[in-house]
Amino acid sequence: MMLGGHFKSNFTTDHFEAVSAAITNLYRGRETLRVEELVKIQRGIEDSDEHYMQEVQFSTAALHHFVVKLPEREAVLCLVTRKPGNIGMGWSAIKSRVAAATALVPF
Repeated sequence: MMLGGHFKSNFTTDHFEAVSAAITNLYRGRETLRVEELVKIQRGIEDSDEHYMQEVQFSTAALHHFVVKLPEREAVLCLVTRKPGNIGMGWSAIKSRVAAATALVPF
């Protein structure tokens, strides 16, 4: 589910949709699910539907991407900022909006 986006630069709807698809694949792609499964086995975590991966931060040549899984939802919140940005401020900004975003996503 893509709830929307707010753009302050030349980041178009096409870019937003591409990032959404990439983030979905990063979080729920076959390879990621396999890594989660292996980590759970290694750590002795009982098999459950709960995803092990909760947060991801990655950077490109010009951007920082912050991604947080929303609690008890099959959804993530993503913040994309330009470099040079403060990584701590990016995490602070996205984590401060998790509760509000979670309330918008149905179970």
